[in-house]
Amino acid sequence: MALLFVRPVLGLRTQVTTNLRPALCRAADTGVESNKNFAASLTSMYGQKAERRKPFPYKKKDYRLWHIPFDRVDSRLDDNSKIIVIDGNLATGKSELGKKIAKEFDMHYVPDVPDSSVYIKGDLKVDTREFDDQLPVKAKSCDFERFYLQNGSKQLLNNFARTQYLLFREKVYNYAYNVISHLLNTGQGVVMNRGMWSDLVFAYALRKNGYMSPNAVKAYQFQYDMLTIQEWWHPHLIVYLDAPVDLVKKNIKKRNIPWEVNSPVLTDDFLESINEMYKTKYLPLMRPWTEILTYDLAETPTLDFEIVVEDLESLDLDKAPLEYEKRFKDWTNVHNRDYNNMRSTCARINANKIEHMFGFQKPYEAPELVVDGDDMLAYRNIVLEDPRIKYSGKHQPENMGRLFSLL
Repeated sequence: MALLFVRPVLGLRTQVTTNLRPALCRAADTGVESNKNFAASLTSMYGQKAERRKPFPYKKKDYRLWHIPFDRVDSRLDDNSKIIVIDGNLATGKSELGKKIAKEFDMHYVPDVPDSSVYIKGDLKVDTREFDDQLPVKAKSCDFERFYLQNGSKQLLNNFARTQYLLFREKVYNYAYNVISHLLNTGQGVVMNRGMWSDLVFAYALRKNGYMSPNAVKAYQFQYDMLTIQEWWHPHLIVYLDAPVDLVKKNIKKRNIPWEVNSPVLTDDFLESINEMYKTKYLPLMRPWTEILTYDLAETPTLDFEIVVEDLESLDLDKAPLEYEKRFKDWTNVHNRDYNNMRSTCARINANKIEHMFGFQKPYEAPELVVDGDDMLAYRNIVLEDPRIKYSGKHQPENMGRLFSLL
């Protein structure tokens, strides 16, 4: 097994009975403000639940200004209040490994963002792909299934570049609402299957194989730089599953998703370009900020989870090494007001804050990314004027009719 470091297996682990120790001094207990983390490693809970403060119900209740003095973020954090990203090529076992790690360390598992999220609109979660037959070609959808099967005209398949561009935005929302927000409101760490950080791997793989134009990738890279580098705290750890193309193809066939198995897109060259972009673009970009743990699946296609746990417990995810002084800086060099600001940004009541992050000009230099002119007019009239999308759930016409009948 090839790792970035080697740690011997220590034998059978014993059942733990102690609670996770706090990773931060609690100002409420000590009377002293502190923003320094103690050196602490991940602590296995062996499938048990850690004792934590009652979580703030962030999905049902808005986090507001008056909550700040009474609900401090730093009083919730412990050794396992970390963000771990599981990354790798298609069909490398990311979901299975992520769920097992989450259970072992009592963390919250967040799956990868599906392409369908790009097309879901309104409180009623209407799938806008149902309108495709009524729309001009430029305004139609091109999801993963259609693209992987190359099922459509060349003009229609060109729309997949827009799907890739918009999917990144959905991953930003996911990171805010389901990852950062969860950690800051509950103290529970998060294990992610991929995410917005590695999304650029697929944009560049598409470009290398002729499915995205240079201008489209340039616009994508601008969006990526604006959102990832300047706005968001980095994950603590990336677990990268390095799989050779032969193994990826074998696993794709094994999981038997028809539009993957029969795809003319998922060639050896395309799958190899994904591996290449991980190693030449994504991992070097993240290494100064994030710990990276690599497993070579060519040597051990089936990971020994006991060894994975031992490796994770041996990591120091608080103290930066000398060669990467910025690593973990997002999380360790912060004041409680920084936690509060980030927590507020990720509150759904403040969704306009994230919307404003995408306030830069549309990428008109890459026409395949923009629906404009008559095509946009048709999209507005057919899709956005649909009552299920135009009105909130409680203001649907049938609901309003019942309301007026009572007046």
